[in-house]
Amino acid sequence: QLHILNPDGKTQPIGVPGELYIGGIQLARGYLNNPELTEKSFIQSDLAIDSGGQRLYRTGDLARWQWDGTIEFLGRIDHQVKIRGNRIELGEIEAHLLNLDHVINAIVDVRIGPAGQQLLIAWVQSSLPNYADDCRSHLLENLPAYMIPSNWVSIQEIPLNKNGKLDRKKLPKPNFVENEDIVPANSRLERKLIDLFCQVLGLQNTDHQTQVYTTSNFFTLGGDSILVIMFINEARKKDIEFSPTDLFRFQTPKALADHIKSHTRREEIKYDPTEIQGPFPYTPALKWFRAQSKGRMMPNWYNQSSIVIPLRDLKAECIQATLNLLVKRHPSLRVRVQSFSKLCILDSDTPNQFPLKIEKFSLNKSDSFETSSVISKILKKHQSSLNIHLDGGRPIGIVNKAIWFRSDQLEHQRLVFISHHIAVDAQTWPILLNDFEKYYPKIENQNFNFDKYNSGHSIVNYANALNDDYLASKHSIHLNVPTGSVEKTKDT
Repeated sequence: QLHILNPDGKTQPIGVPGELYIGGIQLARGYLNNPELTEKSFIQSDLAIDSGGQRLYRTGDLARWQWDGTIEFLGRIDHQVKIRGNRIELGEIEAHLLNLDHVINAIVDVRIGPAGQQLLIAWVQSSLPNYADDCRSHLLENLPAYMIPSNWVSIQEIPLNKNGKLDRKKLPKPNFVENEDIVPANSRLERKLIDLFCQVLGLQNTDHQTQVYTTSNFFTLGGDSILVIMFINEARKKDIEFSPTDLFRFQTPKALADHIKSHTRREEIKYDPTEIQGPFPYTPALKWFRAQSKGRMMPNWYNQSSIVIPLRDLKAECIQATLNLLVKRHPSLRVRVQSFSKLCILDSDTPNQFPLKIEKFSLNKSDSFETSSVISKILKKHQSSLNIHLDGGRPIGIVNKAIWFRSDQLEHQRLVFISHHIAVDAQTWPILLNDFEKYYPKIENQNFNFDKYNSGHSIVNYANALNDDYLASKHSIHLNVPTGSVEKTKDT
């Protein structure tokens, strides 16, 4: 019997990494003549009783269930690291790299950079001479930004010790200082970006010394995911707009400047709320969820949350003003259910549709935000308070909520957004978070005109497009069902 559990001993959902445990009637009694290791590796568990035993063996392996019933091995638990408050599974990064056809071997570890900061380094054996851009793009599509390696080192083979296992000490040292082509800045934007590189990375360009060129790489010079956010915030103060993904893809002042020039768009479209009020159809996901409810009103617990780690102390009034702007900009945040019918209706500019709640807390030294039972209890309370229904056309609840967990220690503070699935989905979350990061500093600096901004895509058109795509895919599935006999097998 195989189990994948979280640190609390609870079963992990499909796709979520956890530690692999083994149970069953054939489980060994322990390690011979080693009671201390036996006590450490064999644990008592209620799960084991159902599988014919009373104990589980903890393998120390990081793994996760796949949808087809197989288990994906991600690495060792002891290869978990913590960088700037983020827990990172090195094996998970390696597993994603190995999914690429041209990657033969991949090792990810932590090294100390030139500025004394911890940096993720990837050692890659690839069949391609220039593999880094493809690897980086692949990781950005599957992992958060803080799990993207800062430097890439090519290897011809994996160094092994006498026992045939990986010897991390023999991995070649990363080259943090590259030979730069001295290319002068040929535009005002390139010069601004070079100055920003120097400012955020703690470098300098003088008449006697030049540390940043137009071809200097942000991450090679010591940049990481936290400095990316700082870099973007400083750039916005100079009216230079781009996303974190842009910097991960275009890592030099010249490449980033060329990208910004080709994608600059001014926000000149005035929002008109009358264009997108009224009824519209359920999306396929909501139709499925409504069917699961079997005729009952849609439960309010069906929601998602996203956590933002502030890099500085925020202002409550500016957070609320930004949330109010998101509600105006994105009509989906104003959705309510009028009845158990095929139509949802959009509420108009009713106030208090994305309220901010402030929760003050403190953590024990041995605890973290992600593992705190106190934090979990507070989040559940707020999640259960959502209400997506109308009472005679009058809102009786809220679809969205923001919780600001304030602490005396900045690194423990979190801003949590909660929204019902009727308002958000996997495609719209990144848009909302990018908009919050984009508009908050402008509102805080009082450098924003509320009368001019894009209203986004029509939710009516979005729902109709999703339904059209769903019907088309459903039809194609029926056309492609293979014919012939199916062999029936026994479960193993």
